[in-house]
Amino acid sequence: MKKTFAVFTLVFITLALFINIFPLNYIENDFNNNIKMQTDGTGVDSILWKLGKGIPGTGATMQPRLVNFTNGGEELIVVGTDGGIATITLNGFINMSYRTFGSVINFEIIEDITGDSADDIALITYDQNSPNLIAIASNNGSEIWKYKPTIEGIDPTTYEMHDFITNTWDIKTINDINDDSISDIAISSWFRLIVLSGK
Repeated sequence: MKKTFAVFTLVFITLALFINIFPLNYIENDFNNNIKMQTDGTGVDSILWKLGKGIPGTGATMQPRLVNFTNGGEELIVVGTDGGIATITLNGFINMSYRTFGSVINFEIIEDITGDSADDIALITYDQNSPNLIAIASNNGSEIWKYKPTIEGIDPTTYEMHDFITNTWDIKTINDINDDSISDIAISSWFRLIVLSGK
């Protein structure tokens, strides 16, 4: 009898504590909060648009940036992915896309190289098998030029000297050094700082 009473008392205390910590109206309040989130612009109903198909790659690899390529022109969202880069209108339409072999990890805006009165894009990719610094036209994604940083080393299979492509980690536009009216580009690759003509 004492044992039964002790068990009953323990169950009663446990239930009392549980109800104090998790009041019975908890589930109801949570449900109401979910409804409120969807109606006050913070839930699913607040999505204006989302893109899946049409952008190269399977997902973004960097923070989207808002860019205006022309004076007084339309602002576009630029995002790098694991398979390229794209510019997207604020209404969710793909304006331009370019496919790469490696993930796009950063980009810089450079002055108009193609003569279409729109600034262009210099991007870097995570890739050691092909050029990983690429300049493209912002209006149609056509390739303007590309560069592969290399370092000489010993091939582990043939033991011969060989040029290896090194990863490019950072990119920054700098002042025009060679006076061609185009900003030049500084990149870091394999413990080196390399400066190239933007043109």
